[in-house]
Amino acid sequence: MLRIGFISLGCPKNLVDSEKIMGLLLKEGYKIVHPEDADVVIINTCAFLDLARKENHAVIERWEGKGKKIIIAGCLVTYYGEEINRVFPFISGSIGIADLSKISQVLRKPSFFFSKNGNNYLTERVLTTFPRAYLKISEGCSNRCSYCLIPELRGEYRSYPPELLLAEARVLAESGVKEIVLVGQDTAIYGKEWEEWSLARLIREISKISGIEWIRVMYLHPRHITQELIECVAENEKVVKYLDIPIQHCNDEILARMNRGITKRELFHLFPDLRSKIRNLTLRTTVMVGFPGEGEKEFKELKSFLEEMEFERVGVFAYSQEPGTPASFFKDQVDEKVKEVRREEIYSLQKEIMEKKNREIQGKVLKVLIEEKEKDYWIGRSERDAPEIDEVVKVKGDVKIGEIVKVKIKKVGEYFLEGEAL
Repeated sequence: MLRIGFISLGCPKNLVDSEKIMGLLLKEGYKIVHPEDADVVIINTCAFLDLARKENHAVIERWEGKGKKIIIAGCLVTYYGEEINRVFPFISGSIGIADLSKISQVLRKPSFFFSKNGNNYLTERVLTTFPRAYLKISEGCSNRCSYCLIPELRGEYRSYPPELLLAEARVLAESGVKEIVLVGQDTAIYGKEWEEWSLARLIREISKISGIEWIRVMYLHPRHITQELIECVAENEKVVKYLDIPIQHCNDEILARMNRGITKRELFHLFPDLRSKIRNLTLRTTVMVGFPGEGEKEFKELKSFLEEMEFERVGVFAYSQEPGTPASFFKDQVDEKVKEVRREEIYSLQKEIMEKKNREIQGKVLKVLIEEKEKDYWIGRSERDAPEIDEVVKVKGDVKIGEIVKVKIKKVGEYFLEGEAL
């Protein structure tokens, strides 16, 4: 039987796809090994930004001539379509977003699938992130932001059936998972296909599953946040008081050109409303600098907005001119050096805000999910921090992986906290 090696690139949504492909192949009798020891290497790719595509190219090309069959999966396949054979003439096959269940067919003989629309839900899964797990609740996106390739890569938005998601969550709980992280291109509109389902209802149903202690929600479009969802987060004890709400910008003209469907006034109302209704809320957002038409005035407006809102967590990206998107045709593109300067300014501002908020945490007690051991410390995360992108907590004491423990914070550093288990 073929030995299969996996390389998963890109976002947590890609990671879930990789875990499910591995689960399917294990069920069919294939052996999963380290890529260096494999007969076939499957590389699950990202094509969201030009930088990601370049990084993916470098990873793929590194495997040329190593005597292994190479199969490319995911977004890069959909991005190139039939051209993928020309770009990577040495590969043995490829499989797009909607065809993941056909992976065995690709392994048996050279095959190339490029579909983006359709249901690629797979029930088998290999969990690689214990004691947490990402639960991908939807596929694709229909928001049509002017800078974004996702609808072209992953198709229109479609929610996964709730009965499948709840069954998967139960299996994860039985395996010892303590934290479920809900992900999708826009989780806020989950269930739009069915009158009786919504994101809030899905969360409530997951919270009934024994063993699941934390539920975290990522990638909420601010336009789609409902009062029902706010009440659910505020009242449900299993939902961590953390929301990830990318705004991208705050200037009305820029927001309109981005096709975000929201105004600065609405954003100004949303975040204070969330903080007033959800106690001890941690807010993460993402902003984009250097979008076409962003001058000094618009950039200063964004910076001022971030100063006033004081988000606990901020990710910042420089606009990338992606071929084929509406924004790529805008004439008033911003110089790359200017983008980088603005990006660093936002980073600097946010560092000050985080340091201030971390000082407020010193001496307090936080609940921490223990995830790994590192030298003299256990490493975990508090409810304030999402996996892989936020701070970690270094913990001393008698604890074990998978436990949620109370930790008194003794020291704060840059992007980490340090404390002792109680």
